[in-house]
Amino acid sequence: MNKELFLGKFSLGIALIVLSFLVAQIAKVTFFLYITDAAYRNGSIVLYVISWLLFVAGIWLVGREYYCSVKKYATLKFYHESVAEGTRKVAAKVLKKP
Repeated sequence: MNKELFLGKFSLGIALIVLSFLVAQIAKVTFFLYITDAAYRNGSIVLYVISWLLFVAGIWLVGREYYCSVKKYATLKFYHESVAEGTRKVAAKVLKKP
């Protein structure tokens, strides 16, 4: 897959996710401000559902590859290996000093 296209899909996916959060907040605010007006209330419910569709589309565009690449940073094994490697480097520097 073309890297530029891949980064474009990722950027568009992230933009859709952020946009979905903004749209959801606007929908919530209009729902509670105009709760007595049926048109605004129903419109804000529709807007909230649209925000979920934007969120799902953004997740789909971001893709499984980025999920797997980010998932490795959330494991205990990654942090254990990182600390062990850092400790080895520090120990090597300390032992080299006369």
